[in-house]
Amino acid sequence: METIVTPRGNKLITSGLWGQVRHPNYLGDIIMNWSIAGIALFTHEMIPYYPVLSLTLVLMHRAYRDHARCKTRYGSAWKQYCLQVRSMIFKRIY
Repeated sequence: METIVTPRGNKLITSGLWGQVRHPNYLGDIIMNWSIAGIALFTHEMIPYYPVLSLTLVLMHRAYRDHARCKTRYGSAWKQYCLQVRSMIFKRIY
């Protein structure tokens, strides 16, 4: 497993899922919830999409906040990590 060691001795994973996007757990939550909401396509109702859209926006905002917190916590190691793993949640999009 490839990692970047921080000044505090922590490790930032740069291989596997974490080598593709910085928050693969958020991506998994978003995909799972949109898949479940996709069932509503057959009902022509919009109500099931509101919570899923809200969750997506909340997780995107949370990823942005995490980025700011990690930048402060890990310093230059975080900058190096961001150069290697450019996408926060969606590869090549965000």
